[in-house]
Amino acid sequence: MDKKAYLALVHREANVLVREHERDLRAAEDDPEMGAQLTSILEQQLGEILSDVDHLEDVLKWSELREIAPRLWRDSHSWQGVVIGAAMAALVHDVRACAMRILAGELPRLQNIQID
Repeated sequence: MDKKAYLALVHREANVLVREHERDLRAAEDDPEMGAQLTSILEQQLGEILSDVDHLEDVLKWSELREIAPRLWRDSHSWQGVVIGAAMAALVHDVRACAMRILAGELPRLQNIQID
């Protein structure tokens, strides 16, 4: 996956999140509990997407997330588990950040979201 494909994926998934959970996204800014619930919802949304990615390392390479939570390194029993957890954390981070930029009017909302 190249950078353009990754950014398109993030923008598309952020638009899905905004379309389906705009109120929750706005509430999550001030409510940590809502933020945790939203993260769980987003992980479910992105789980299938992530399973279709050929090289999880590409997600890590193109993500804006630069510091992976130490728990991902400690809690996994295999290197592949670390890569999967880190890729999910990176994708969640990027999609949430993109969704917030969409809500702020900095990025456009997609009218017709097509699933490839």
